[in-house]
Amino acid sequence: MIPELPEEILHEIFLYLQPPTYTIRWEDEDRNSRQMTLVAIARCSKAFCRIVRPILYENIYTSTFDNHFFRTICEDPSLGLLVHNFQNERIYVDPVKLSIPPEIREKAVVSAQSRLALPDPLRQQLIYGLDSESSNDDVDDALLLVLLPNLRSLNMEWYNDERAVSTETFEVISQAYETSETSPSTPRHFSKLQSLKIRDGGYFDMYLPLVFLRIPNLAKFTYNQLNEEVIEKWAPQYVPIPEVLSIQHLDVDFPISFAGPILTTISRSPSLRSLKLFLNSDFLGSSIDDDELFFLSNFGRVMRAVGDTAPQLETLDLRVEHRGFTFDNSNRCIGSLQELWNLRELRVSLDDLIGRERTKDLRRGLINLSGLDAQLPDSLEALVINVYIDGWSPTPYILDQIELLLSSSSLTKLRKMTVGLCNLASYDNKDVHYSKDADDAEWTMPNAVDLFSPDD
Repeated sequence: MIPELPEEILHEIFLYLQPPTYTIRWEDEDRNSRQMTLVAIARCSKAFCRIVRPILYENIYTSTFDNHFFRTICEDPSLGLLVHNFQNERIYVDPVKLSIPPEIREKAVVSAQSRLALPDPLRQQLIYGLDSESSNDDVDDALLLVLLPNLRSLNMEWYNDERAVSTETFEVISQAYETSETSPSTPRHFSKLQSLKIRDGGYFDMYLPLVFLRIPNLAKFTYNQLNEEVIEKWAPQYVPIPEVLSIQHLDVDFPISFAGPILTTISRSPSLRSLKLFLNSDFLGSSIDDDELFFLSNFGRVMRAVGDTAPQLETLDLRVEHRGFTFDNSNRCIGSLQELWNLRELRVSLDDLIGRERTKDLRRGLINLSGLDAQLPDSLEALVINVYIDGWSPTPYILDQIELLLSSSSLTKLRKMTVGLCNLASYDNKDVHYSKDADDAEWTMPNAVDLFSPDD
């Protein structure tokens, strides 16, 4: 336990913060107060960390915020409680309706320096005790949790489809992680955040995710877009991506028109070990043909460069939204991935791997897939290939061609392979699995039948 801080130091911190003395309601007339609060928090968090040095937990999980964080700051003049809630990930306030033992509640309120070791069941109650419906303002409040200086892991989601994240919140987070010409590797804001997972159910702000990439120690970033409504609120030059990122695990669900920043992020992540991308169409009015051509033609090039810049990449999962056979017949594809010499797991569609024109010819039985193994790294241990077919595709022939990979002389480490057959005529999906143990010479094979026969 850390000794109590002198009252004069607490008073100095209070004067430095200067929060409003009333509960903030994010109405139009409160914009000035809101902006002042956001900026004050961004400015003072490093000072709090340096002066108070509290004992912290490292994880937070929340689905909403209900203004608990700001209500605590604005309503309670006690710097003990203020520091406790600001530095700790547990937003621990009365509106959370739980049966909390009095001694735990007393410790939480009385002392900012007390280490409150909540048992796991109670921590889970706090997680699920939050309201599942968040308002617009809750989203802005919750996003500011990325400014907590000693927080290591943050997992949050919202289902707000009324508007986007406010400009004020965007700017505060962006400015907090800006770097200067004199200190290009050290942002203004101190942060230990290593893992950030966001499920965004609101309007998708095209460049908001780029702000989080500026967090200096961020190693794992997951961003899932749950709403198809896309806006361009800020210009890309307003959110520059750092030259070197510490990302090791990247799992994102983005519109295809966001391909440029995605490729830049990948190329600047030398520590990348796991990459999962799901790219879907959006409604910005840009040409999907052009966006997809840009992505596929450049993704392979970036991946081949990653083989040199990020040789530890072990998992690659690429899914580009497929829009049917009439969409495109070009040979645009990602090409060879053989340069990813440490890749262990790969998931990709045959369309994206060899091009839609060749896949179309394969469905007609006009070509074979001999030489496909030359596009894959010999380190591969698990492979998932998705194949889009129609009611007239010769499914057994397609499987026979892909099965050539099982006897490849270069893919000697391959132990699992799955062919995902996606029937666009009936919207039916079926997986065909192949496997073998390291000591086995033979593969466990499925029955060679037409999985989409008329009898299905």
